[in-house]
Amino acid sequence: MKFAAAKKRFMSASAIVLVIAFALSPAVHADTFPYLKAFGGDVWAGGAFNSGGSCTLANGYQDPTYGSGSPANDRGGILTYANSSGGGSTGEFGALALGLIDNGGTNGGFYSDAHSNAASKKLSFANTGAGGGGLFEGSTPQGHCIPDYYGKLRSGAAVWNDSTSNPANGQYQATGPITLSNRVIGAGANISLFVNGDVYITGPTITYGAGYTEANVPKFALVVKGNIFIGPGVTQLDGVYIAQPTSGTTNGNIWTCYDVATPSNSSYGPWIHDNCNNKLTVNGSLIAKQVNYLRIPGDISDPTTVAETVNYTPAMVIGGPFFNPPPSTTLPIDSLVSLPPLF
Repeated sequence: MKFAAAKKRFMSASAIVLVIAFALSPAVHADTFPYLKAFGGDVWAGGAFNSGGSCTLANGYQDPTYGSGSPANDRGGILTYANSSGGGSTGEFGALALGLIDNGGTNGGFYSDAHSNAASKKLSFANTGAGGGGLFEGSTPQGHCIPDYYGKLRSGAAVWNDSTSNPANGQYQATGPITLSNRVIGAGANISLFVNGDVYITGPTITYGAGYTEANVPKFALVVKGNIFIGPGVTQLDGVYIAQPTSGTTNGNIWTCYDVATPSNSSYGPWIHDNCNNKLTVNGSLIAKQVNYLRIPGDISDPTTVAETVNYTPAMVIGGPFFNPPPSTTLPIDSLVSLPPLF
């Protein structure tokens, strides 16, 4: 997956790759440097989506090659805003990238190990060589395959109806483009929505209802073969949001601020300046070929004004799995490791 961070008054948005990660648009007349925070989980940049059991590593968006000065060549890396005092874009835990974690240029940088008050890259792997880390396991191209989440769709899944306020637990399917409006996922709900096509989220929120415990944690997963477009008025999203390419490197993008009425505005500086000033909080995870982070409130000079926050909350790992697994005791094994002593 990739991250793309916006500068105020920028002319075009461009990006990089992740399973939590990001990149910056070409440098152009910025007066502020909005930033992103990731809490509770690692940030990963680089990799290709599995599709039908195979993982093609030849496509450019996951290529670990780093080329300074051209965002098209900043592949599989992390490039965003921070400052030498530790303010700005950070990950609370590890930052892993097949490409470079860059700290060059004016206010360029991404710090890890955010418990430190000063700029820290202790958990930016590999923390050697140029920049702030990255080139994980060295400069030799490495393979990293993201699961085929859309492949978890089972036959017989119900047809989704966004006007149904309290759908039953289970898997749902739809053919895009569709629009998701304001929604509360109640305690104990486990809902997975698979969309073959684009999804427009108008919100203003998709949230978990209050009052749940570890015994009835809500689960909501949106899995899209296409793109996820988040409207400028959306302020909070709970759950996991996944955008896979339809084929090769086609689609698979998440835009955190998007003009549905006039799509060309979504990479146009004046429109972003006028419309993308709401903070966006994601309580869960974003997984995509590329994430375009375009919210612009705040500045790295003020530690209280984060433009976008991703919280990998406890609800992501307790209360059972996402994707509402089938009622069977025979579940597929993703990984089986045997540790010594061997018998």
